[in-house]
Amino acid sequence: MPIYQYSMYFRDSDENTGWSEQVSQDVGSGQPFFVGSRADAARWAGRRAQFLSQDAQIDGIIARQVGSRRTVPYWFDAPYKGQAVGENTEAEVSIDYRLITSTNAAREYWIRSVPSGWVTSGQLTPDGRAFVQAAGNAYFTWLQGKNVGVRTTSQPKVHVDQIANAAVVLGVVQPIVVSVTKWPTGGANVPVNGDLVRVTGLRGVPYVNGVWKVDQVSGVAGGAVSFNLANSAKYQIGGAGQQGYVQVITPSVQAFTGAQFVRCGRHKTGKIFNQQRGRGSAKVLHSR
Repeated sequence: MPIYQYSMYFRDSDENTGWSEQVSQDVGSGQPFFVGSRADAARWAGRRAQFLSQDAQIDGIIARQVGSRRTVPYWFDAPYKGQAVGENTEAEVSIDYRLITSTNAAREYWIRSVPSGWVTSGQLTPDGRAFVQAAGNAYFTWLQGKNVGVRTTSQPKVHVDQIANAAVVLGVVQPIVVSVTKWPTGGANVPVNGDLVRVTGLRGVPYVNGVWKVDQVSGVAGGAVSFNLANSAKYQIGGAGQQGYVQVITPSVQAFTGAQFVRCGRHKTGKIFNQQRGRGSAKVLHSR
């Protein structure tokens, strides 16, 4: 089922910095949250602007289909200015929420650029507490009603008995082969050609740790399974190989069932999206 990630892009006009906030949705056979509807994108931005400091703004939203090049951009001709009374002396001063799902998966969600009067010495002021109890909770309840949630990789890790290069053929180094003597049943799916896997736990060759596409898959759950890490021949694992772990990457979205205030803190901001390199001013693309 197609999964969409929605990213809302912000900027702080005083500090000339930017950041984004994301939620995801497993669309299934239904309609994405706002893809194809500028009105829905505007409603989301309008609700978020209610507790954004007045020196910050929302430039636009991008919807991206995970695993595809398809993106749907909405750059607002008139950015949504923050509506919360007061300015933020530092956009990095934030209120941290934890999004909770029915399976107890969680993700931190930082509300940056809140008015400075909401946080002092790392604690909520009365105005900050009023936000958490009213506007913040209402915002996440509204998002929950849109069936968006936390993007996870639900497949468990599998212990790998050997990760090593295949035997050299006519002087040519061969790709790395992942071998599992007995793939567990009732847990992680055996990958198929073209799947992505995450390799971890290789201490002797840490440069092989990471995400790989697989091919030449053979075997079934309950028996021996092996597969190649595509385009891995340039890396050589000497000797008898290494042991580690492999995790099939199967993106899924777990709709969140609630949001809990965690703490006040700082969360980094960066360069404004679409800004050119160097010190030039930001150039915002507009699209309908």
